[in-house]
Amino acid sequence: MKNVKYYNAGAGSGKTHKLTEILYQAIDSEGVKPSEVILTTFTKAAAQEIRERARKKLLENQKFEEATQLNNALIGTVHS
Repeated sequence: MKNVKYYNAGAGSGKTHKLTEILYQAIDSEGVKPSEVILTTFTKAAAQEIRERARKKLLENQKFEEATQLNNALIGTVHS
């Protein structure tokens, strides 16, 4: 595996925002395909919010294909 990143932070520290930004940058600037993404978090709500925020940001920046392909990213909880 390459490019594995691990972030650990407490409640209310902005993890969802940070992970959304990292996901967007990876797709936008680093050429990562959404189907190559595995992103885990602790709650289903956080996983859904990250997916929705990233999709919105991609659409706002005219990345329509990438926004559609985001459905292929494995974004979920550590239990899924």
